[in-house]
Amino acid sequence: MTIRDLGWPALVAMACALATAATLVTRNFALIMGFYPVQLLGMGCLALAVWQTRRWWLLIFALPMILPLGMWAMLFYQCAHGNCL
Repeated sequence: MTIRDLGWPALVAMACALATAATLVTRNFALIMGFYPVQLLGMGCLALAVWQTRRWWLLIFALPMILPLGMWAMLFYQCAHGNCL
C-alpha cells in the first residue's frame, strides 16, 4: 500500500500532523495555541481515515496533535473552575 492508496483524509491528517509538529518545535506558545483549527481538522480527518481504511498505524499521526488540544482542554477546565487567565 502506498500513501496515495490511503485517500485524501489520511493525506490531510498527515499534513496537519506535520504542520503541528513544526509549530511544536518552535516552542512559541501563542503559535501553538492559535493553530488549533488545523489540529481539529487533522484529528477529524485522521478519525475518518482510520474508519475508512482500518489502518491502525495511522494513529501515530495523532501524537503531535494531542498535546496542543490537551492544553486547550486544560485551559477550559481551569476557566470553568474560576482560574481564568
